[in-house]
Amino acid sequence: MENHRAAFPPWEGAGPHPGNRSPHALCSRPDGRPVRLFELQRGGDWTLYRFGVGPLPEAAGVTAYAIGSDLLDPHATARSAYQAHDDELILVRPDGHVGLRTRDAAAVTAYLAAVTAS
Repeated sequence: MENHRAAFPPWEGAGPHPGNRSPHALCSRPDGRPVRLFELQRGGDWTLYRFGVGPLPEAAGVTAYAIGSDLLDPHATARSAYQAHDDELILVRPDGHVGLRTRDAAAVTAYLAAVTAS
């Protein structure tokens, strides 16, 4: 069973903290089709959002989106809902709650290893 309460430093910034429900936001795909972040989080998988430019960390069982290239946020709906900064990574748990907020890609890997350990 997964333990979503890994011991990581608490989020000190604004916006939803780990353990809070992931907020709703409307973005669009590069071709202009609208997409709700909640739609991307369905299915019981981990979802990772990266705000700004930069590589997405790869992790097994995680679907990752760069908000700025994979998903467009022209009205800053997602950025406002999360109160996110450039280069921020937000990992959403399979239950739709924020698991981790960080700017460190290695922290995402460490968090996943801790919470998925048997």
